[in-house]
Amino acid sequence: MTIYKDSVVRIKDLIKDKNYDYVEYRIPSKESNNGDFAGAFRVEDGKIISIDGDSYNEEERVYAAEEWFYNKHPALTILVCED
Repeated sequence: MTIYKDSVVRIKDLIKDKNYDYVEYRIPSKESNNGDFAGAFRVEDGKIISIDGDSYNEEERVYAAEEWFYNKHPALTILVCED
């Protein structure tokens, strides 16, 4: 996972002009370095599309992120910053 502790990276920076079939949204946790699962969305042409009914703010700061593939489909895990 890439950690962005010395720079300001927002969700919109990571998804600009991209497509992800699945984005795992995680929040900070005292129990896990990878955070706790808090939701999921997909990205089409850089736009967030909720797959769980929640809303997501593309301006939210990202602490860490990792691209990966699920059955050859692009995916992303993001761990947002505590505010």
